[in-house]
Amino acid sequence: MTTVLNTDDIDPRDRADVMAAVVQEVSAPSHVLYGPQDAPIHAYFDTWEFGQVGLQRLQMSGFRLVRTPKQIRVSPSSLLALAVQREKSSRLSQDDFQYETSPGDMFIVDVDLPYQFDWRGGTVIALQVSLDRLGLPTETVRTALSRLRCSPIYPLVVNHITLMGESAELLHRDVATKELGAACLEMVRTLLISAATSGHEDGTALPADLLMAQIRNHVRRRLSDPDLNAPTIARAHNISVRHLYKLCARTGLSLEQWIITERLERVRADLTRPDTRHLSIAAIAHRNGFRHPAHLTRRFRAAYGSTPNSWRRTAQEGHVPERSDQPRLPVGADRTR
Repeated sequence: MTTVLNTDDIDPRDRADVMAAVVQEVSAPSHVLYGPQDAPIHAYFDTWEFGQVGLQRLQMSGFRLVRTPKQIRVSPSSLLALAVQREKSSRLSQDDFQYETSPGDMFIVDVDLPYQFDWRGGTVIALQVSLDRLGLPTETVRTALSRLRCSPIYPLVVNHITLMGESAELLHRDVATKELGAACLEMVRTLLISAATSGHEDGTALPADLLMAQIRNHVRRRLSDPDLNAPTIARAHNISVRHLYKLCARTGLSLEQWIITERLERVRADLTRPDTRHLSIAAIAHRNGFRHPAHLTRRFRAAYGSTPNSWRRTAQEGHVPERSDQPRLPVGADRTR
């Protein structure tokens, strides 16, 4: 845990300026305005890093936060903040959409959209993610902002962020901290896709980029299924296999090779993790969607120039290449098994 700000240690006359500076530091340049105060300004910020996401617990007196188009042009940001209101209420105006939040509600702020946020004091728990890491079209994200409660996933995300805030220090000390962050990222991606596509039963009615983002998310969540293939993917999205391949072609994606690449990356991660050392190569193959260890070994050697067993031994000796190395998949690679 890092305590970013504790105004108890600051002269009350300086708190407004210090709090304004910290608020902008943890989000983006903006105007911090204070109205009449019934009590001295106070704030307490705690932050934690969980791999690719950040978690904040903030206790603050009231203020108004305004981010203008000019500030966005000068200091753009890819930050997306999902915040759960723990007490009192607040109002957010963004992208021609206004809503009041009550205790237990969640709101999302896209820092690259002008907004006005009226905070009336209390506590909030916020999960911060980068839009770049979500890999979703801007249109998808901004459509979802005004439709969060349309998604059946919304209450699950609210509960998840709330529980993380209540147990943040314990969770942060766990060895699976980075994996938890990766799971949070997938959860946020799923929520946004769900909210943006709510009410669309026929996949062909969706914009191509939105549908493709939904397909990518679907595939990543089902890589362990050996029956994952073009027909099952198309059926899950109410489109034809022909339409699926047409979408993939537009984005330059070879569906079968991409699935293999994703599976091999997960296998490689399993081979280097201490908590999977007890698993056999056959077990690792099975949990990542390969029906037969021999098929995994052949594809793994073609991609990385080494067998899974050799890779694992090298990992135990501490000489594994960085994960940024990409599998070398041949153009004519066979389809997933």
